[in-house]
This record gives sequence, structure tokens and C-alpha cells, in this order.
Amino acid sequence: MDTHFKIDPNNVPFQKGDQVLSVGIDWTTELLQFIIESKKIKHFNFTQVIYDLTPVITPHLHAEENGIKYHKFLEFVAKASDKVIFGGATARRDAQSYFEKTWLGIE
Repeated sequence: MDTHFKIDPNNVPFQKGDQVLSVGIDWTTELLQFIIESKKIKHFNFTQVIYDLTPVITPHLHAEENGIKYHKFLEFVAKASDKVIFGGATARRDAQSYFEKTWLGIE
């Protein structure tokens, strides 16, 4: 795995059974790739908060590159997360529709 993280996935401060929550809005995938690799070794649980899906629902209201980045971000959220918390009922509804259409499989 080629990321800018200098931490070895074997040395993350999480252990089996720990609950890790991400509430950040970093749409790059490096951190999520690192989480995926670390979970394979440490077996902790990861939860991601998604506030909204406007970059993919209303892309015309965002910079073009944001929609592209957000699609990739959501793909890695689906791979990395044991649970996703949405910022409200609209975000949950939008996500259910989005993930059904893209077959990424978040419930």
C-alpha cells in the first residue's frame, strides 16, 4: 500500500473490539485505505459519518472534481466501514438510493 502515512498498520493504537469513529470530511482515500489494511491486522470496528451526498446527488452545485473525489470516497467508505452514520434522514435516503444504484452495499 502506497500512502503518505508513516504508521505501520501493525502499530496502530487500536485493538480487537475497539470502536473507531471518523467524523472528518477528508474525501481522499488514503486514510480509508490505511484503515482497511489496519483492520485486517487489528480487527477493530470502524464507523464513518457522512453528512450529505450533495457532491454526487447535485454535482452541478459543486466543483467538478469534488463529484469525482466523492464517488471514490464513498466506494472506500463502503469497503472500510462496519457502520455508517448519516447526518439526517435526507442523507440516509440519498445514500440508500446511491448505494443501490452503485451496488456498493451499505445498509
